[in-house]
Amino acid sequence: MDYIQHMPPELLFRILREFDRKEAFKLRSVCRQWNDLVSANARLFPKIPCRTLEITQRSSILIDGRPAYSEPRSRKRKYRTEKSTFAEQVQCPSERFFTFLRQCLQNYKVDTLSFIELSLDDAYLSNLTRTLRHQYIETLDMAFVNMDTVCPNEFYKFVAGLRVRHLTLNWLRNAHHQLLNDAFFKHIFGRINCLQIGHVSYENSNDAFMIEENVVRQAARTKHFRMDVTVDEDNVDLMHRFFTVSYKPTSPLFTLSYKPMDPALGDRQPSRRGTALLHRLLHRSRTGPETGDPLQTVLDEIETTSPEPDELHRPEDSQISIEPK
Repeated sequence: MDYIQHMPPELLFRILREFDRKEAFKLRSVCRQWNDLVSANARLFPKIPCRTLEITQRSSILIDGRPAYSEPRSRKRKYRTEKSTFAEQVQCPSERFFTFLRQCLQNYKVDTLSFIELSLDDAYLSNLTRTLRHQYIETLDMAFVNMDTVCPNEFYKFVAGLRVRHLTLNWLRNAHHQLLNDAFFKHIFGRINCLQIGHVSYENSNDAFMIEENVVRQAARTKHFRMDVTVDEDNVDLMHRFFTVSYKPTSPLFTLSYKPMDPALGDRQPSRRGTALLHRLLHRSRTGPETGDPLQTVLDEIETTSPEPDELHRPEDSQISIEPK
């Protein structure tokens, strides 16, 4: 008599629960009963730990640095007369690619999902939005991603559908000037605990990432939220300006930090209203406490005055604590 074949499903399932999902899947080949039981209850098995799930060029997927999936990619090239350069058009990966990615997210407990050196378009981003829906990820990291053919609205849908604690955007290439604006931050605050924005290069070299005063206001009043931003003022030089907005769980205060521009940049001083807001808040912290809403008070002042260039350039880091409403 085959005792394994006739083992009660309840007892068999209790035994199988001692294995993680990866080992349990290997046991499906024992017999048909085991295969049916494991397949029907796959979500009840502990997920497989995974530090990094990485998506790279050629639609390749790496799990903790080991290749797990790759598919051939066709390329189309067109000639851009206005730039006199060849531009590579990357096709969206196949449905098989997104199915495999979805299975990875379902079976692995992913700490960091990384997109590295990709070229995205609307179709690619739309499929990613659908694939990542309802999947929780600790950190999503987008580095050296070409945003040349991405519509801002499609990017906002992608951000709005994310379930992540930390979002890192670094070296986004050929972005639209509308990419990081109020609509983007509206989907961030209250949903993501930490936002890190590194360098962003734009299609138009005259465009620059701007932190408006309403973004600073909302960030400073969002609990358990941290924002680290590196703003590349002219999209050519290295790190120019840093902003940090974080919440201290040990006290009912928000902390806003400001690091001045690199002195080597000379007279190229920014004229952003967001920078003016930060400067006035920091300057006010040295003049002593006051009543009322410090954010609103400073905004009222900025309506009638503007900071001088030498006022914005300070030799040391500064910090102010803001009481939230």
